Amino acid sequence: MSRNSVRLVIDEDIVMNKLLKLKVDKAQGPDDIHPSVLRNCVQAAVLLMTIIYKKSLEEGILPNNNNNNDRLTAFDPGQPG
Repeated sequence: MSRNSVRLVIDEDIVMNKLLKLKVDKAQGPDDIHPSVLRNCVQAAVLLMTIIYKKSLEEGILPNNNNNNDRLTAFDPGQPG
């Protein structure tokens, strides 16, 4: 790990805390899931979301927003892109 690298840790507690802090009076995001739905399903969703986030981080790929033409992919500097 280089000096400029940042070690990002994602675990169930972090994901749960973020979900519990969602503002239910706000509109849904690009995923079309309303914050109140996520907040009400936090116990069921936290494990699956943690797995998805960890896998995404390991592979260096961020989910695409299909409603937008902008695509975002993270590449490991040591891997060909």
